[in-house]
Amino acid sequence: MKFYEHLSSIDWMTRETGSRIDALSLSVAAYKACVASGDKTSANQFLREQDWVAAKRPYYLVYPTIIPLLTRIALDFPGECVKFPKNLPSLAIRFPEGHNKIVSPFGEIKTILVAPVSVNAEPPNISYPGTGLAIWMNVGETVSSPHEKGVELPIYDYAIFPLNNETIQHCLNVCPVDPGVRSNPSQEVTFSSGWRLEAIRLVITLLLIQDDANLINPDVLARDEAALLEALGKDDAERVKTLADRAFRRRGPGWEIGKRYEPTSGPYVVPPHPQRYWVGKGRTQVVVKTRSGYVVDREKITKIPSGFSEE
Repeated sequence: MKFYEHLSSIDWMTRETGSRIDALSLSVAAYKACVASGDKTSANQFLREQDWVAAKRPYYLVYPTIIPLLTRIALDFPGECVKFPKNLPSLAIRFPEGHNKIVSPFGEIKTILVAPVSVNAEPPNISYPGTGLAIWMNVGETVSSPHEKGVELPIYDYAIFPLNNETIQHCLNVCPVDPGVRSNPSQEVTFSSGWRLEAIRLVITLLLIQDDANLINPDVLARDEAALLEALGKDDAERVKTLADRAFRRRGPGWEIGKRYEPTSGPYVVPPHPQRYWVGKGRTQVVVKTRSGYVVDREKITKIPSGFSEE
């Protein structure tokens, strides 16, 4: 299965110009222009992309079957319950090509970059981890670069909201919309419903997932996939870490979400699926864990062929 690749602004400009040196100079110029014009969102995006590249481009590959299950969580709990995973500065969420059920007016969401931010900081002194979350969604829309003729740049739908003692849904309901956002004039920009809310629910659910092998596993090298399954079956955490580290050194840290949910021909088992739980002292913390699964086409298991082998 192929997944969309997430590109930083410099990656995108390199692809468009054919020169990383030119792309770097364009990116620096664009960042300075954002700071000078007070465009905090774009400046923030440039900085978070740099953090992502410096961290060797960490990513989640989200498989098709689990996507709808990740969009059902009610965001009726405080944002302060959300903790960014694995000590990462930012994270790219990559969706399967042609198989993402979260669809914008411009097409399916291809990738999402998510990062903790300080929602009140001013560029270039934007610190993290802060008190908020920034989500940039790549839906395939582009615009001509104002700095280089013939260069097309992606336009991201984005949401930046605080993670405090208010519910996440409340923060989204009152989240101001950038007046410069490009969108379908016939469709209101809102984070209270529709595809944007589905995408944010998915992001929050992913951030709440613990190290549950039913939901998340390291994206190991192809030659190590059988060894990973064996190690998971034996609950051999040390072996899993060895296989993960080998892949992370080769291509950066990555994890697979919901690969075990993908169906096969004939009867198959839907593994335990994600559900929100209140945990901790006084049930004040939220995590996502798995609950029991079930067998699909169970009746086929008992349908043994009968009759004569010869007429």
